Amino acid sequence: MENTTILSCKNISAVDGYTYKVPSSIPSAVLQDEDCEQEWKNKAGEFLSDGQHHANKTEHRLVLHESRKNITVSECIDLHHSVTCHGSNQKFIHTYQVINDTTLSFEQQPNSTNSTIISLILPLILIVLLIVGLYYTRYNKKKKSRVIGSHISEEAQPDQAMELVGTQSTPRAYED
Repeated sequence: MENTTILSCKNISAVDGYTYKVPSSIPSAVLQDEDCEQEWKNKAGEFLSDGQHHANKTEHRLVLHESRKNITVSECIDLHHSVTCHGSNQKFIHTYQVINDTTLSFEQQPNSTNSTIISLILPLILIVLLIVGLYYTRYNKKKKSRVIGSHISEEAQPDQAMELVGTQSTPRAYED
């Protein structure tokens, strides 16, 4: 009997890795039967575990925890699980296909990440430069108009300033 399950990496994520459970289609009595062997393999067919923890056994580098009911590995990968019962000639094969929906690292998608950063930062920089340019232009115009207006008052003495103000507002004819 062969089945396939599609899993989301987020859904099988554990504190220290990714936990794959033995499918419920395999009876627990089969898992407990001494005549039945179970094995977990990666997509390439490399043996990971037999579902039992042995004290002196060298574990595969990906395997973090193992039991008859599940396996926890350090990476979210496609796995194959099989149970073969020699006496009854029963064989259960289950394939786990994963959808990697975890956050992508910079190593996995460098071009798209860099282009996303550039497409966000570049417009922000241009907007800031535009705003600074507008304020600078506006400030310089006000400063020049103040300088021209203050130039008259700096050159004229207080008495002359009054005369200038008076002559500018109403023209007078002087009598001799």
